[in-house]
Amino acid sequence: MCFADCQPSSLVGVNEEFLAAPRLDNLFSSYAALRSLVDHSKNLDNDQFINLICLFDHEEIGSKSAQGADSPIMIKTMERIFRVLAGNP
Repeated sequence: MCFADCQPSSLVGVNEEFLAAPRLDNLFSSYAALRSLVDHSKNLDNDQFINLICLFDHEEIGSKSAQGADSPIMIKTMERIFRVLAGNP
């Protein structure tokens, strides 16, 4: 069984300057992070850093799944990246 908030979005604040909407926090922050990464990737000529974002699944169940934020996937991914960069794939 799945539950979802079905309340409509609304403008809030003294001047209605804020948008309140169900699920907007995760979706919008994920979109903003991805958009930033894509925009930054257009000019990597002098970039000396590894640019990445982490978008985890299953937040609603406490991130305890195999691909959730509490899983070892991020650590394993970073270990693989560093091994490749160090020449030890």
